[in-house]
Amino acid sequence: MTHQVNKYDIVTDLRRAIMASYSEAQFDDEEVGVFMKRAERGLDRIKDQINQPVLYHLVRQLFEKAKDSRRPVVKRREDLLMIASLVVS
Repeated sequence: MTHQVNKYDIVTDLRRAIMASYSEAQFDDEEVGVFMKRAERGLDRIKDQINQPVLYHLVRQLFEKAKDSRRPVVKRREDLLMIASLVVS
């Protein structure tokens, strides 16, 4: 049985990453990294389903911003939430 990744799987992983970032370790928590990697891999798999190439490029930029440890944690969470919103649109 194989599962085809869809947009909602990516959104779920992003939400899980956001929730995991509320631990004491914040974005250094191991679960945050796992969920963000799963979301990124899923995004690469559904790249063809995203209608606008500009949208895909914006989402990739937001991923990079969310990974930047120099940025405030709140902003990084906002970036992940924005990605989730854009993927579903």
